[in-house]
Amino acid sequence: MFWLLKRIEVADAEPIARSMEAVLTEHPYWRQSAAQERDVRRGLYKALIEAKVEKVGDVVGYVLNVLRRAS
Repeated sequence: MFWLLKRIEVADAEPIARSMEAVLTEHPYWRQSAAQERDVRRGLYKALIEAKVEKVGDVVGYVLNVLRRAS
């Protein structure tokens, strides 16, 4: 997660990545479950908004697309 955020130049990527990783860990079946995917999206949005990241929707979309392709 950290490297994905660094790649798109998100400031203060490490603590944000830890928050995002915790969300994904809590919802291990987000790829198969629409309900878990909604929860993951909410959690990722929350972590990014709290960190005052711009273009939150773009960042969440990018991260989830990369993770889907990696599986």
